[in-house]
Amino acid sequence: MGTPDDSQPKEDPSLPSDPRDGGTPDDSRAREAILQRLFSLTEPERSPSSERSPHPESLPDAEAAPALFPRSMSEVRSVSEASAVVPSKAQSNMDRIRRSASNYQALIIPAILLAAIVGLLAAVLSSTNRPNWFNFGQTSADPAAAQRFNNDGLRKARAGQDKEAIEDYNQAIEKNPNDATAYLNRGVARHKLGDVGAAIKDYEQALKLDPSSAVLHSNLSYAYYDRQNYDKALEAGNQAVALDGNFAQAHINLANARAKKGDNDAALQDYAQAIALRPQAPILAGAYNNRGNVQFALNRTREGIGDYNQAIRLNSNYADAYYNLGLAQQALDDRRAAIRSLQTAASLYQQENKESLQRAATERANALQRGNS
Repeated sequence: MGTPDDSQPKEDPSLPSDPRDGGTPDDSRAREAILQRLFSLTEPERSPSSERSPHPESLPDAEAAPALFPRSMSEVRSVSEASAVVPSKAQSNMDRIRRSASNYQALIIPAILLAAIVGLLAAVLSSTNRPNWFNFGQTSADPAAAQRFNNDGLRKARAGQDKEAIEDYNQAIEKNPNDATAYLNRGVARHKLGDVGAAIKDYEQALKLDPSSAVLHSNLSYAYYDRQNYDKALEAGNQAVALDGNFAQAHINLANARAKKGDNDAALQDYAQAIALRPQAPILAGAYNNRGNVQFALNRTREGIGDYNQAIRLNSNYADAYYNLGLAQQALDDRRAAIRSLQTAASLYQQENKESLQRAATERANALQRGNS
């Protein structure tokens, strides 16, 4: 990303952002605001068809040649003795019956064998304990090994080693391709590294395995938001909240999308619901900061300042909240307070090695000190 000027949004890759612009009495650019980005890292938890045998050919009716099936020894002898004078038509019928019987026997035995083989294969393939030679070269799943790789990946991700974490998640997926948690965590790591497209693919694959996960829908909402696909972000956010109405991050991501779609009243309601759920301090601080941005965009500047101050009380190192507070204070022409807030933001950005954001905050503070708005 290029170096931003004062009109460009400031992003914090650890939380979901929602920059908003609006006019001010003394500077049309003073209403820049940034919504934090919010990533969710989660601990790992968590009939055969038969074939029809071919029908054998039907046999000729036995009554077609009654004279050829004698019922007594005398008849047998008489037939033998009179064989030279047996009518040719009767002999032909006899040969035809014998051939048909032979053909029937040749067909029915393979058909019975085929039906038995098909039934056996169907039973084996439908069994959960089928032998490994039916996997056709695939290795059997190893959930325990997948869990170990998943845990290793989480430890590395929390240490800031996202690339190394992805390697562990790859191993987890190889060991257990049906592990939705591994896809989720790999998606988070890829998202943090800026590969949002790959993150979306991982979230969507995980949802195929676990479609009722509110965390997955919420993360997908944020990823689509980051890609500026606000319709899909809204859709996924609604799904997350429907699955778990007590999931604060889902309400925040849904509110971010609603604000981008211009539905500020609904966004404020979702931020309020997230705040009422009292999540952990960093998440709660993000909800206050984001709500402050919407208040600011609606020209409710004093309400916005109240939200920014609350965010800072919850997280005293919250650089974006200080920056946004400085913008709001500048809008109320409280220049001294605005300079202090912007300078604090610049110092915190420096500690976080965010040079472009540090430069933007410093330049705005210096402009206020020179008397330029």
